[in-house]
Amino acid sequence: MTAETYVRQILKKVHCSSAKKTEIKKQLLADIKERTAQGETLEDVLSRMGTVQEVADSFHENISQAEQKKYKRNRRLKWAAAIIVLFAALVYLMYWMIPKAKPVANSKIFSGAAVEEKLMETIRLLDSGDYDALQKMSGAQMAEILTGEKMEPIKQRFCNDWGAQKNAGNAEIMEVLQRGKYFAVCQVTVTYENTSVTYTISFDESMKIAGLYMK
Repeated sequence: MTAETYVRQILKKVHCSSAKKTEIKKQLLADIKERTAQGETLEDVLSRMGTVQEVADSFHENISQAEQKKYKRNRRLKWAAAIIVLFAALVYLMYWMIPKAKPVANSKIFSGAAVEEKLMETIRLLDSGDYDALQKMSGAQMAEILTGEKMEPIKQRFCNDWGAQKNAGNAEIMEVLQRGKYFAVCQVTVTYENTSVTYTISFDESMKIAGLYMK
């Protein structure tokens, strides 16, 4: 154990003000330095001074009960303050992560008509299997997903042959703020000759496809 480690462990156990701890630290290090300069080994010096707890107890004998109680009270207050700050940070993090939505009509970023047009274009390209075009319309992450290899098996889970598109319901479009980013999130149910699919498709602020879910 080094002299600095020994003194640091003692200071952790001494209940007093920071100023007094600074004095104690200087006193202990000076005492150790003087003894080792006289030829004693550090191991012998620390052994003769006593264990960490014994040295801390010896300092407590000269520290008033009032100061020790004040130290403990301040320590509790610091812990309480740290907990409050941590709780506030967690609340803010949860608020930041939880999506916050409002109708696209109230959006200052997205045009409802433009989003709906992009939505229906995306669905038409999915119907025709034009994945090259879909990838060009997508962000980097979605471009890796919107491939024939990955999407065709998903489409076949509904049925092997959807048939022609018959009609599309009214699209519900919301502006969603999540993790500091805005998205236009759309949901619409499309009926085909042999099945029906509810699409949930989101676009980022650049109108790139950011998410796609079908059920």
